[in-house]
Amino acid sequence: MTDFTDMKCPVCGKPFLSGDDIVVCPQCGAPYHRSCYQQVGHCLYEDRHGTKDAWKPPQKAAEKEERICPRCGHPNRKDALFCELCGTSLSKNEQNSYQQPRQNAANSGNSQMPYIAFDPLGGVAPTEKIDDISASDLAKVVQSNTSYYIPVFRNFVNNHKKRFNFSAFLFTGSWFLYRKQYKKGWTIASVLLILHALYQYVTYVVSYPVMQSLLNSAGVASDAYPSTNQMIAMSGMISALSASQQIALALPGILMIGIFLIKLVFGFKANQMYKAHCVSVVKEIETSHPQAGASSEKTILYREKGGVNMALALGIVLCYTLITYIPYFFF
Repeated sequence: MTDFTDMKCPVCGKPFLSGDDIVVCPQCGAPYHRSCYQQVGHCLYEDRHGTKDAWKPPQKAAEKEERICPRCGHPNRKDALFCELCGTSLSKNEQNSYQQPRQNAANSGNSQMPYIAFDPLGGVAPTEKIDDISASDLAKVVQSNTSYYIPVFRNFVNNHKKRFNFSAFLFTGSWFLYRKQYKKGWTIASVLLILHALYQYVTYVVSYPVMQSLLNSAGVASDAYPSTNQMIAMSGMISALSASQQIALALPGILMIGIFLIKLVFGFKANQMYKAHCVSVVKEIETSHPQAGASSEKTILYREKGGVNMALALGIVLCYTLITYIPYFFF
């Protein structure tokens, strides 16, 4: 049976309700309240019967060639992955994540449970400009965790406030590759991998024999920690070592401090560098595809150049892990 609840009677203009007595025109199928049809005695669209302008049922929203953004209500192309106005993901799973809390609250009958809407732009207006790029366009590049990055970008541009990025500090090279900043990421990851490998080599091949000699001279057993008196004796022995031996003992600490400082610098600079990357990607895509709106080509480019690359980041983390723990199997 046809559902007429989203239509209106052509005679009285009132929407059909469930349970209404409805009749339809045998020629075009236009619905009427039975009493309204009996009142006029004919179909109001009879002059169009048999023509291309004959009455047709209105197209339902679900059937339209567009996707409605669950956050701002903006209509988008059917194949769009992100809202062209606010940058919200239009994938089915993420749309459900916006709608499900509201549905659960309504179904539970608990009027005390408020529905808290999630703002994917972290309170930034979709049309607000950040380095002459709208926040919604930047969100198409960021895609993941936009509620953190978009406000950080705005605060840096408007207030010159920097925010420390702990992810970039802890996983420096991996974070840049994860965020698809491939040139910077490969350079930083390569430098840090070399420094980590050099640290392991210096620690176990250069510094370890000198330290082991000191421990033996101080009478420290191989399976014990040195006592206070033994540590004092070792301090005197270190001052008597040659310059090359002293450098060998200090090198691991120097390399570790260098690695820490590099990670610290990028912890402070990461968000600023990522903003510049996102702005560059948007300008590149919009310049190569200047037509307004969200085209299929633009959608594909934003999907390829934006978002994250988890597999590559995990691969670099695995390399760091192997470099760190492999020496334990040989020394």
